[in-house]
Amino acid sequence: MQHIPPNQVSEHWDRVRVGLQRIIDKSPHVLAWAPGDVLCALASGSAHLALIDDDGFMIWQRLPGDDGRGMLFVWALEGKNLGQHLVPIEQALVVLAKHCNSKRIRIVGRKGWGRSKFWQPAGYVYEHEVQ
Repeated sequence: MQHIPPNQVSEHWDRVRVGLQRIIDKSPHVLAWAPGDVLCALASGSAHLALIDDDGFMIWQRLPGDDGRGMLFVWALEGKNLGQHLVPIEQALVVLAKHCNSKRIRIVGRKGWGRSKFWQPAGYVYEHEVQ
């Protein structure tokens, strides 16, 4: 996983935009963001971009939580070959959450994330408690 600073997001935006469109095409009824929202959040530094493998990426943001420790919120996790990398990605998310002092990791998405033993479904909101 390669974290990209906000001033370098534009260099990778075409790749991210294509991946975001794949997410939209799979689950247009689930999303609460548009690609323009994502670009603004990345460019401002309120959200963060990490590249995974040759085509994958993750967009995440630390949000305040009601428990005082906050939450690592994954806006998007996409890539053609993510299935091959899920365990290392999940491990990296736990490390990142601990680094951010977040007690919980959350992703909103389609039913497919429920196949992972990492995520615990709460409707179509999946969470993982960080120990």
